Order: sequence, then C-alpha cells, then structure tokens
Amino acid sequence: MCEIPRQRVCGMCRLRKTRRQVVVSDGGIRRCGVVVVGEAPGADEDERGKPFVGVSGRLLRRAVASYAGFVLGEDAVVLNTVSCHPPRNRDPKDDEKAACLNWLRLNLRRIKPKIVLSVGKHAAATFTSERDRGIFLSRQYLYEMWREYGFIMMHVWHPSYLLRNRKQLNEWHRHLRIFGERRLEI
Repeated sequence: MCEIPRQRVCGMCRLRKTRRQVVVSDGGIRRCGVVVVGEAPGADEDERGKPFVGVSGRLLRRAVASYAGFVLGEDAVVLNTVSCHPPRNRDPKDDEKAACLNWLRLNLRRIKPKIVLSVGKHAAATFTSERDRGIFLSRQYLYEMWREYGFIMMHVWHPSYLLRNRKQLNEWHRHLRIFGERRLEI
C-alpha cells in the first residue's frame, strides 16, 4: 500500500472558507507505480476526507478494478488537482488550481509513479497544453509527457460525465483496459 502524509491545513486560496477539510489522497505517498489524479473533491469527499467516494467515485473504483486491474488507495495513490471542495460542486477556478499545483507536483516527485491516470477535463488541463486539450476531449489517448517526472500518462473522462453520457461507457471501459495493459508493460 502506498502512504501519503495528509495536508491538514491550507490557506492558499478562497476554498479554505467553504470546505470542511483538505482532501489530499486515498492511499499514501511513497513510491508507487500508479497515480490517479482527479479534479476536485465533491461534497461526499469533503464530508469523508477521502477522494472518489461519491456516486462518481464508486463508478471509477469499480471500473478501474474491473478493467484496469488495480484498486484505488491500495495499488494506486489518488490525488486531486484541487484539494478542497469548490462550493456547489462548481468547476475549480484557475487560481484555485494554481494554488494546489505545487502540492501536486511535490507529491508526484515523492511518489515517482511510472504511469498516471488523469481523470476529467480539469486534471487533463493540468497536464496538457491548450492546443492538445481539444484532442483529449474528443479522442482520449496515451500521452508520453511530463518527462521531468519520468512517467507516462493517459487521460480519461470523469465518471460524472459518464453518468450523464452513458453511451460513452464502453469507450471509457476500453480506455481503462488500455491503461491497465500499459501499466503492466512498465
């Protein structure tokens, strides 16, 4: 199991005023081959202090176990681009993402993953250029990038998107299978 120290206090952005707690990780920070990076904690995550525990999170946890062959929090560290819950589940703002970026980078350096699964458009935006983002949103594919950290990455849709767009579920499952196969190759 991968270990991560919890960041209990943060005052870097406006979200400190509305969140219950800082939601840093599921699993822990130590060297771990797989990291999953989500967007931001939802209301359930803010309540429980653990990422991906709401309806979307349960869908993701079941899918990665079934199609990619690993368990979040046991075989993979889970991080978010923003560690605090945005009010009314709104999208995280750029300055909020910027406030958490150094924390995310620090943890990626400590963990030294071999492969990262980026979940959702805000996580993808953290790792991709503006030019490449449209390609991701339309096609999803493996990215050989963030070489400074020495890992490869794959972006997938956020499970909340799939709850609204069920026609994409088979494609999402296919991408998780590809991620699982790629994970075993490295």
